[in-house]
Amino acid sequence: LGGFELVKTDRGLTIDMGILSRRHLEVHPDRIQTVTVGSGPIARRTGLHHIVFSAAVGKVAPQNRIAHLGPAVRTADVADVMRRALDLESGFEAPLESVSPLTTRRFLVRATIAFVLIGVPLSVVAAVAAHPIVVPLIAAAWFGAAVMWARARYRRLGVALTDGRLVARSGVLVHHLTQLSLVNVQDVVVRSSFFQRRLGLSDLVVSTGGAGPSHFVRIPDLPAPRAQEMAEQLGNEAAASRWELIG
Repeated sequence: LGGFELVKTDRGLTIDMGILSRRHLEVHPDRIQTVTVGSGPIARRTGLHHIVFSAAVGKVAPQNRIAHLGPAVRTADVADVMRRALDLESGFEAPLESVSPLTTRRFLVRATIAFVLIGVPLSVVAAVAAHPIVVPLIAAAWFGAAVMWARARYRRLGVALTDGRLVARSGVLVHHLTQLSLVNVQDVVVRSSFFQRRLGLSDLVVSTGGAGPSHFVRIPDLPAPRAQEMAEQLGNEAAASRWELIG
């Protein structure tokens, strides 16, 4: 990333990065709304994570896209970097609760619809071009992969309300662990599709005033009563916060 530099000063955090075009960002830690620790499959094999944030740093401009707190941080150092830069825990140790197991069923239904729209035409083409035996092989591979993905997705989804913050985990190939302070909550939405209502499920969407790649957090397929309970708790915490104009 062109010599990424992160410096903590009295004014806040200063970030410089870029190869052909050098970019400079200054942000006060209090302006940071959400913090996400992520890693892809290759990064995890090499023991690395990246840390990004969304922040209220003025108008939406190109500099707002510079949202790295650390583009390549050793896994063992993530907690130390976040603590020194933001006085914030990594979130790795947060006690997360799972979403509804019915999320697996919903994913498999979507996989079946996708197979009807995509897999069936492919199977017909393969049967004509090759051999009819290809059709059950394609179906077995498709649904085998769908079952594995659905189970892995369910295991990865998690949420916690702890120590005045919301922590949400998601991602199968690319893992994400996002947290935000409850005083930064600006909008809480509980929504459910027609199919979710039939299963008693809801999505919880929590938005902040930040700009960047993760200015909101979405927790899918919570049991509807739990989603309403969490929304009420988040709303009460946000309503109890007080803004102070300084200087």
